[in-house]
Amino acid sequence: MITSISVRNFALIDDIEFDLNPGMTVLTGETGAGKSILLGAISLLLGKRADLSSAGDPSRKCVVEAVFDLSKLKLREFFEQQQLDYEVQTIIRREILPGGRSRGFINDVPVNLNQMQQLGGQLVDIHSQFETQTLNSQAYQLEVIDTMAGSAEVVKVFTDKLSSYKKCSALLEQLNEQLSRSKRDLDYHQYLLQELEQLDLENTNLSDLEQETEKLTNVEGIRDSINRISGMMQQESHGLMDQMFEIRRELSGLSGFGKPYESWLEQLQSILSELEDLSREMERESDSLEVDPERMATLSSQLEQIYQLQNKHHVLEIDQLIAIRDELRTQVDNSGEIELQIQQVQQDRQQLHGQMLELGKQLHEQRMQAIGPFIKQFHEILSRLGMPDAQLNIELKLEDDFNASGMDSIQWVFTANRGGRPGPLSKVASGGELSRIMLAIKSILSRKQQLPTLIFDEIDSGVSGIIAEQMAQEMSVISRHSQLLSITHLAQVAAKGTDHLRVYKKVEADRTTTHLSRLDIQERIVEIAQMIGGDRYSDSALAHARQMLN
Repeated sequence: MITSISVRNFALIDDIEFDLNPGMTVLTGETGAGKSILLGAISLLLGKRADLSSAGDPSRKCVVEAVFDLSKLKLREFFEQQQLDYEVQTIIRREILPGGRSRGFINDVPVNLNQMQQLGGQLVDIHSQFETQTLNSQAYQLEVIDTMAGSAEVVKVFTDKLSSYKKCSALLEQLNEQLSRSKRDLDYHQYLLQELEQLDLENTNLSDLEQETEKLTNVEGIRDSINRISGMMQQESHGLMDQMFEIRRELSGLSGFGKPYESWLEQLQSILSELEDLSREMERESDSLEVDPERMATLSSQLEQIYQLQNKHHVLEIDQLIAIRDELRTQVDNSGEIELQIQQVQQDRQQLHGQMLELGKQLHEQRMQAIGPFIKQFHEILSRLGMPDAQLNIELKLEDDFNASGMDSIQWVFTANRGGRPGPLSKVASGGELSRIMLAIKSILSRKQQLPTLIFDEIDSGVSGIIAEQMAQEMSVISRHSQLLSITHLAQVAAKGTDHLRVYKKVEADRTTTHLSRLDIQERIVEIAQMIGGDRYSDSALAHARQMLN
């Protein structure tokens, strides 16, 4: 329920702050005093769009704030889903800044309009006289019957299943599209994969292949060069080795004359050993070199394949070809995996379908059982409200398809008069009749569940006398279970309030402002007397007002 409201710089309101108590609070005042302005301010907290014209002084910030007691409402899960701090005493604030930009806050956390609307819809329920859209909404009509049937939990389970079912359907469509694309590309991918798998890419070194090919291509020239080098090294008397041996003999004679000569001899000996090794290696290499046309053909073919694949895939390195090959393997393998996924999702969806069928039938049975008691109470209340011949027929049909809250379609068919032609509420009921219908529904629901704060905006317009008294009595009954704020022009309704607020205007310094005051018992007597007899109320009006309050 709402515990307090403050409004600053909104339309004609400079600064109003007041508390709201449990039970039934009535809000009265002359036409144009600002009751609708106050209701508009509350609507901002529920997510209504705002603009700069909402501010009384566009150069200053407009602020509307209310404190809500959530102790009787099960809203902790909503706060967790929205990642908001849950507080039993929750503060909702709306600001309109100079320039027209609007901001919303829940417990000082910035939120968007959608979040304010979602929370506001669970905190406050506003009804005006000609509100027919809600009454004719199939979702609302089902919600009323579900409240009577106590089916809220079953509806929630069904809604969760339906959400999962829709996700499965979307995923199935996505997987089928992937499978279709995969099948279209499968043959080509398999062909590309086969080309790459013919090569042992992990054990292929492109540089080594190119070097070996170059060597085989020039084998005779290489061998001739090696042989010439060997000749120069091994030639008798003038060969490199003979000259090195002669140098060694000379150094051997000098080595006894000092360490430098001895060091030279050691260095030379090391060089001779390396030259001898080199000579032997060159001889072996020369002996091993031979023209190998078969090997040459193999290498040429292998290199040509690699070059073609590099060109086809626009890469330069073997590692890049390996990456492409692995990706192709994944795509080819995925065709089978997608089919397995599709089978699993189809099974999940089929299971959900069966569960929803059971829940849909369960809901249908519960609703059918609740319709009779609801209609009985509905007729009883409407009879007290001056509509004894009203008839409501609720047509509930189990459909083949699923909807947001089950498998039922529903239609409320109504006639206010005996012998009248039944039809949809909005087409056959007058404004005053619709007000009483809504009041009857809320009165029934208030006995079955904790309703949000109800605000009735002159839904008692167009009625008087005993009917007004009965409407006031029904509002009083509702207020025993839910906080109720009634904006009214009827003395009968005003007298039933457990609290009374009066809205009035002041003109000061050529400026009109709206104000609000809480009336004590004497002020209530005067206010109700004025509602009965006007500004020039009589003693009898005062006496009547006292009697109504007592």
